[in-house]
Amino acid sequence: MTETLPIGSIRLYDSVVPDITAGVYRVRSSLAVASADDTLAAPPVHDAFIEVAGPRFALSPSDLAAVHPAPGSIGAYGQRLPHIALTRRTLPWERRFSDGTPWLVLLVVRPDEATVLAPRPLREAVGEQHFATLAAAGDIDGDGPDVAVLLATDPITQAGLLPVKADVGLLSHVRQVNVADTELAMGDDDGWFAVVVANRLPTEPGPYTACLISMEGREALLSASAATPTPFVVLHSWEFEVGAGGLFEVIARGLDVDALALPGGADPPVPIRRVDHDGHSHAATYRGPLRAGPVDPARPPRTDDVGRAAAAELGRLLGGADGRFLQEVVGWHRDIDRAEIAAVNRGGVDAQPPTGPARVHELLRPHRADPARIPDAVREPR
Repeated sequence: MTETLPIGSIRLYDSVVPDITAGVYRVRSSLAVASADDTLAAPPVHDAFIEVAGPRFALSPSDLAAVHPAPGSIGAYGQRLPHIALTRRTLPWERRFSDGTPWLVLLVVRPDEATVLAPRPLREAVGEQHFATLAAAGDIDGDGPDVAVLLATDPITQAGLLPVKADVGLLSHVRQVNVADTELAMGDDDGWFAVVVANRLPTEPGPYTACLISMEGREALLSASAATPTPFVVLHSWEFEVGAGGLFEVIARGLDVDALALPGGADPPVPIRRVDHDGHSHAATYRGPLRAGPVDPARPPRTDDVGRAAAAELGRLLGGADGRFLQEVVGWHRDIDRAEIAAVNRGGVDAQPPTGPARVHELLRPHRADPARIPDAVREPR
């Protein structure tokens, strides 16, 4: 379970189930005392209550790692199921049904199918009967916290949106990645994520809402339809839109490049002020990477144009933020250093044995950096 994975690899687990679920537990301790004449009485039984805490009616920002599709995005998402990645690997199983079915379900709905109602006290949002069921499963202060609920338009639509109980366990899993993998680890501290996947591909164009809902106390609805629409507590939700076009590559290939050209074919650079490392400011020009016209590679760039320098710096920063790329660069430098050291060692073996420091410096001189090219700021003091 603690094995470090290679960067770029993902290990999948069906589940990570904690030994006990979230809730309040009573710990009872007693002491049996025995003596030869039975004159010692046992001390009274001691009861203590402990609570195994866990999210119940909402998620904190620290519980969320990522969602797909991105909130507020527009695209073609009909080939990849929406999902949410959680930083707590055990979260879907911290509350579960008697058969181990997790308590979290991700639903994707259209505006004509269901609505997310504004937050209000739990008792009012879910009704007295369900509030009593939740209160019996765990203490709730007063009328409970303010929660948002998802309410379907009718019972038939609700039954169509919910997965069957046998599928709920298949829609949650755990992923393990290397924490050094910038893209996959997403800044997480241990590289473990619980992932809840929706049971529906959003294929029809239009707006959608993805809702991570709690099925606590609603287990029966996974096997039978309700007579009326049932409010489900929403722990997290986000909106996205399915566009009529395709993915980014399809859209980019369909761009009308000629429409981006400026009138008359002119493509003037943008004048800016450039501040050098020494603090001096002077005039310069900048051209962005999306130029509305062909570039002549034979024409040397203007000396006052910082567009290429900005692109190079952006590439360097993107490379520095990629753990896999950095690892490959470090490995490349290490191989070069080893090759140079091996060349020096071979030269020392093939030639006459060194007779002193002068001979060592003579062997190393071809492999040392040119002192004239080393900036004064980084030279070692004599």
